[in-house]
This record gives sequence, structure tokens and C-alpha cells, in this order.
Amino acid sequence: MHFCESMPNQYSITFLLALTFFLTACNDEELEAPVPAFITIEDIEVVATNTNQGSTSDNIKDAWVYEGNQLLGIFELPATVPIQNTGNVNLQIGGGIFNNSLSNDRELYPFYNLYQLDTFLAPQQALTVVPKVEYTQNADYDRAFDIADFEGNAGGFIEHPNSDTIFVTETQNNVFEGSGSGLAYLESDMDFFEARTPTFDDIPRDGRAIYLEMDYFCSHNIAVSVYTNNQQRQFSVINFRPSGRWTKAYIEMGPVFSTLFTSFNYNIAIGFTKPLGEVGFLYVDNVKLISFP
Repeated sequence: MHFCESMPNQYSITFLLALTFFLTACNDEELEAPVPAFITIEDIEVVATNTNQGSTSDNIKDAWVYEGNQLLGIFELPATVPIQNTGNVNLQIGGGIFNNSLSNDRELYPFYNLYQLDTFLAPQQALTVVPKVEYTQNADYDRAFDIADFEGNAGGFIEHPNSDTIFVTETQNNVFEGSGSGLAYLESDMDFFEARTPTFDDIPRDGRAIYLEMDYFCSHNIAVSVYTNNQQRQFSVINFRPSGRWTKAYIEMGPVFSTLFTSFNYNIAIGFTKPLGEVGFLYVDNVKLISFP
């Protein structure tokens, strides 16, 4: 009696298990992700389109990868990037920086164009690309002072009246590139150096992107600041620690000038102090101020 009553239950369980397996298999097929292709980006190079742009030195940290207008992700270099939509693809790759040299403030540098990649990608295909980005055509290099590349051009830096030394062009040791770099050297009985750019006033003050680019190598903390109104007031912008090697900095200046919008002129200053009894140095190269007109 009990055997006969249990038979329908056993068949029901078997049927339900089979139905569950069938439905699960269907769902797995529907949910199976497409097989991506991959692009590998070891580095992003900067190229100049005219001599007014100065050096192409860079410190690009990330690749910002877009498909159409959609950001696929921000990838620390070197990177291997999965591309889900295979076939004919149009990708854009941008150069990302550490804003103000802060690793927790990653930005797409606004003065580099996006690299365009039009290609065919098959599933599982691996493609290595070397993106080359250019300075944007509408980038404005402030002409109140020339780009300080120290190739016979020190940018017109003016030493502070109390500075213990001046910028000289170093042509032998620790030259960043080309034939010369700027050097400020403090002997053991010196403790202060500062130099400022010539005065300028033709700079946007509405918050649009403005950056000071600079390659530097220093033994002590250095400070970047802004003087206003014929050096009547000085405002700190950023400090950098001793670098131990040449380092490229992208210093965001837009918020500085928008805060100081009522000032009628400006100077950018670079300097450092150190304890007496120590020697100190600051090398700089490729100092340039870039904005949008």
C-alpha cells in the first residue's frame, strides 16, 4: 500500500529535477558573456605638432579608454584592456595624469587629444597598441614668458631680492634632455632660493583648465606659489618633496586664478629653503603654462 502511494511522488521528483536542469541550461546559455578581445597598452607617447609646444616629456599614468562616448574604464599603465564588443570597433584612448602629483587624484589631461583606434577585433584576439597623443590645437601657451627649456632660453626667471642664488643653465650633470636644464644650487652657508616668472595678466580667471607643466629634480622640499599685483601678495599653490630623480608634474592652476580673479597681474614663483650646513639643489626643465583661450 505504501509502495503504490509513493510511486507518483518519485516520478514527480524526477520530472521536477529534469525540468530544473533544462531551465538552468537554457539560462546559462542566455547569460553566457561574449568572449572579449584584448588590447595591450604599455605606454602612451606625446607628440608635438609645432615648435611652440615645447618638450613632449610626459608622466602619463593611466589610459582612459572610450568606445564611442562611453568610458570603458581607467587603466593604470601598462594595461591589458578587455573589449567586449568585437568586430569593427572605434576606440578612443586618452592620457591620464596624477593631478598635482597626487595618486588619489587621477585626471584625464585636458591638453592631450584622444588617440583614435579604428580596427577589427576578433574574440580572444590580443592586439598591442602604442597610442600617440598630441597637444590640443587650441592650447594656449602663455606668451608673457617663453617656455623655460634652458636650451638657450631660461624663460626670463627673475630671482627674489633675498635669494642666495640664481637659476643657471646646467649643461654637464643631470641634464634632463637636450643641451641644458635650469639649476639653482645652495651652498652650505646659504638657505633660500626663489625665482619668479615675468609678470603677466592675460590668463583666464573663470575656472577653465590651466596647468603648469614642469620637470624637476630636487634635494629638498620645493614650493610653487603665485604673486599678485606687482608682487604685493604671495599665495602658496603646492609643495613637492625631494624627488631623488627627474619627475614630471602637472600642477592645476585654474582654481588658483579663479580664486584670485580680482588681481590685475601675476607671477609664478618656484623656490626652496634648507637648513644651514647642508647643500641643496633644484633642477628644472620645460616649465610651461598652458590654458584654453
